[in-house]
Amino acid sequence: MCIDYRKLNQKLVKDKFPLPLIEDVLDTLQEAKVYSTLDLRNGFFHVDVDEDCRKYTSFIVPDGQFEFNKVPFGLSTSPGVFQRYVSSIFRDLTRKGIVISYLDDLVIPAKDEKEGLEKLKIVFEVAKKYGLEIKFKKCQFLKKTIEFLGHVVENGTIKPSTAKTQAVQKFPEPTTIKQVQSFLGLTGYFRKYIKDYSTIAKPLSDLTRKENPFVFGTLQKVAFEKLKNIMSEGPLLHIYKYGRTELQEQREFLRNDAKKNIETIQSENRKTYNKRRKIAPMYKEGDLVAIQRTQFGTGLKLRPKLLGPYKITKVNSRDRYEVEKSSSSASPLSPVNREVFAIRSSSNMPDMQDLLFQLRFSSKQLERLSKRSEKDEKVQRNKIKKVTYKGDFRASKHAFTGVDGQTIIIKPL
Repeated sequence: MCIDYRKLNQKLVKDKFPLPLIEDVLDTLQEAKVYSTLDLRNGFFHVDVDEDCRKYTSFIVPDGQFEFNKVPFGLSTSPGVFQRYVSSIFRDLTRKGIVISYLDDLVIPAKDEKEGLEKLKIVFEVAKKYGLEIKFKKCQFLKKTIEFLGHVVENGTIKPSTAKTQAVQKFPEPTTIKQVQSFLGLTGYFRKYIKDYSTIAKPLSDLTRKENPFVFGTLQKVAFEKLKNIMSEGPLLHIYKYGRTELQEQREFLRNDAKKNIETIQSENRKTYNKRRKIAPMYKEGDLVAIQRTQFGTGLKLRPKLLGPYKITKVNSRDRYEVEKSSSSASPLSPVNREVFAIRSSSNMPDMQDLLFQLRFSSKQLERLSKRSEKDEKVQRNKIKKVTYKGDFRASKHAFTGVDGQTIIIKPL
């Protein structure tokens, strides 16, 4: 039963407890070979409603007027309250990697059946201690393949679930803007599986703009069918592995396995709007996307992975580029600003140019950095006299050796 609490929700103090990012949840399954999933019966009903607040949940049915003693569905605060409840119960087990929770769904990853049984026993003991009810009909135990949060997980790989791919295949040709938005929402959830998704879907997304008339022409039909075909093929991704990652060709997040095979982890591409489209001809839209992904807060999906330990990241570096200013979001680079790149060399992959991160400095800040570094004895001891680097970067007074012995070059454009 779900009550229409829209008016009540307008008066509630919002619960800001965050739900886990699905991307992070899937990343935790990277080394597992065997999986178990548990489903909590009547999820929200595990949590009591404060006696003083129960009157606000009151509702009327033909049999009379009632109020909820447990947290009901329909309240805007219910997901946050319930996630806090589950997270607090399994906090220690989550830190140890024994169980991962997402609302009423629990997944227990393991390297083999023996480890899986041991972890299941621990989880059941904690669930019994706190009175959690489990719906065993929806549970999966010691499986090599599971369906979790709309994805099929198997041996370090993920792909869209069968139900989702069938929903895309059966989607009728849109005749209204709302239907186009529904289709884009359905396929957009799995955009990381589709290389150049924003480019392919552009004819469809353009239809949703107010200034454009709704005309489902040839371009729209081609984009519609292409997205359906890609999803029907069951695109496969590999789960991100901590410390074995690289960013390559701007749009794909990749890693190398032990056999030196390149495996796609995530495809990232974003539509570039007219205000940002005035880019020098030598640059593609993907170049701008890659830089924004790492430098600005407009897209943080890749940022946690890029900031962590990894072998190499590769981005085609440029001396300079200009983008028309936009007042609606974080301002892109402009001729006024200077860019400082920090580069880390990789002995494992000498044939690739590796970009560690990007920092934006003004000319005055860069000048202060230079002066302070000249006075710092530790910095000067690590200073590099001559650097051989394949690319546009040259040795300069801003080149230093990192703490871990790897080469770090800081160079103003």
